[in-house]
Amino acid sequence: MKAPDRSPRRVVFLGAAFTAALLALLAALPVSCGLNNSGLPGDPSSSSAHSSGSGQGGNLFTSSMSATSGMGGASSSSSASSGSGGSGGAGGALSVVWQSWDAQTDPLNPTQMFVPDTNNGNPATLILYQSMTLNDLAVNVYLPAFVTTPYPDATHDVENYWTLTLGSASPYVGKSSKARDAAEPSVPQPLGVFDLQLFGADKDRLLVAAFECPFDGNYAVSGISTHRILATPGDNVGLKVFNDTTLVKSEPDAHKDQKWVTDAKIYDLKMLTAKTLIRFAVDCANDCTGDAIEIAWTITAN
Repeated sequence: MKAPDRSPRRVVFLGAAFTAALLALLAALPVSCGLNNSGLPGDPSSSSAHSSGSGQGGNLFTSSMSATSGMGGASSSSSASSGSGGSGGAGGALSVVWQSWDAQTDPLNPTQMFVPDTNNGNPATLILYQSMTLNDLAVNVYLPAFVTTPYPDATHDVENYWTLTLGSASPYVGKSSKARDAAEPSVPQPLGVFDLQLFGADKDRLLVAAFECPFDGNYAVSGISTHRILATPGDNVGLKVFNDTTLVKSEPDAHKDQKWVTDAKIYDLKMLTAKTLIRFAVDCANDCTGDAIEIAWTITAN
């Protein structure tokens, strides 16, 4: 007698066993595996990659213009602070760097001169004014007029400058229209940048470009340099640096020989709160005639 064919039953048996094993495997998986209870992709707000950036390793920003929530959240760029502690977070603060030659004014909205950091974030306001006296840093008068037309004396090589009125030739704070180049004696690096340029009008007052700290942090100033634009007329021009109202440095002078004069020291200003002013003040000494100078500096905060 021919044995019955059992192959269909074997197939059914194996299929049932496989299904049971698969169901057991699925049951062992975690409940949250990129799905919420509805079976749709999980709510991004529940992911650790979307935390508030409160200094404990929050949002990781790749854009230098992104801002944290105001508590110093973590960032992949040095410009992610919002004014209360800088970037870094729990893993340690990152340095934020500003360079004077990056100072600028938005010609479409000329409300103030400012300098962004080297990642094009954390803009710091530059407050431009003339002091009461050589020893009193209080404001005598601000420089409220922004001029984009050519300066009346082309030998100054200045453009986009701030002054007292639209018709004033001095005092001014603006940008050099001539790039820094190797032909300038003792020129510091980098070449090709357009420096911040100041021209005082009163020998009894200081012309001040004050850097307003955008957030609390440990600040330092380095690379302080001066360069007199014109050889004659006039005399040497002094540059003073103040931590708020405390004199940090009373040199270097911009010499009539038109050499760049650079101070190699780093000046640690310690912890400064937001809105503290780091003042760069030009003293034109006995005579302001022809005393236009370029200045350079680097400010670092962490």
